[in-house]
Amino acid sequence: MADDDLVPDVVLLTNLPKNGWYEGSTTRPNGHILATRVLEPELHGFDPEQPDEPPRLLHTFPDANSALYVAPLKGCHDEYVVYTAYVEFDSLEISNYIVWRVAFRGYDDEQPTVTRMAILPDAGCCMGCLSVTERTLLISDSYKDHIWLLDISTGRISIFLADDTMRKTGEGKTGRFGICAMRLNGDYIWFANASAGTLCRIPIAFEDDGAGWDIRTTGPVEIVTDDVPNTNGLVLMKDASAAYCVDYNDGILRQVKIDPKTSKGETRVIVEDLISPTVMELVHSRSDGRPKLGIICSGRLDDSSSVSEGRGSISVTSTITIVTEEGDDISS
Repeated sequence: MADDDLVPDVVLLTNLPKNGWYEGSTTRPNGHILATRVLEPELHGFDPEQPDEPPRLLHTFPDANSALYVAPLKGCHDEYVVYTAYVEFDSLEISNYIVWRVAFRGYDDEQPTVTRMAILPDAGCCMGCLSVTERTLLISDSYKDHIWLLDISTGRISIFLADDTMRKTGEGKTGRFGICAMRLNGDYIWFANASAGTLCRIPIAFEDDGAGWDIRTTGPVEIVTDDVPNTNGLVLMKDASAAYCVDYNDGILRQVKIDPKTSKGETRVIVEDLISPTVMELVHSRSDGRPKLGIICSGRLDDSSSVSEGRGSISVTSTITIVTEEGDDISS
């Protein structure tokens, strides 16, 4: 947003069902949004331009009680990776991670083909996923304080990077969560640390190792800002001039304006009355092409003392859209 004083429009996009806690989302080529439902092992889809239509159940995954994340697969058309697990909602212990390929075969296809890709036997709490090459997935682990690398072709899992900037603090409501949301933008992987309140970036390069394109780091992790606490959802402008972070605990959308010379960020609050925002995606209007931030809000527990976050009764569950200034564009 070019104007520091600009207050974005906040528009109710659609109402989501109760107990519709979502932690992963992405946008299909047809403009529909896919979202993974935490409280059930389900993949849902909805059209942001049809507010009267409820989300549609697209698939229920076996051998799990939760669907945690969805991300597009690089080099594929309308194909995605989803990971599921068993979650003990009282203790937030997570086990039996399974990685799935979800493939749609047509513009309006709502019966995807789903195949198992891999398992993650040692994962703790996987909070983000990037398909960085046609054979490589990077998965952030908020409990283990590092990024996993999954070779899609072999199913082999290894540690891509562990760094102090990814570590959890152990303090506050989000003290048990370290590195969470990730985005790929140019020559950097960007990530937020929920409990440390930092936005960081990792310089990277791609190289052909003879078996296909691979990824490596080219320098130390850089801290862009340290005043974005509780970040759950992250979106970047295409030119990396700004980032947008949603704060799950306090219901805040923050903008971080990034100086291209110093790579340091200046943070301001632009919306502060969201209800448990979890994830957000870039949505382009089919009518005028304008970019919007589609933010999924997972509502408020009637019993706010419950440790199971969204397991209780959700009193408000909705999706809203933050409309950017015309001319801006955002990278998802």
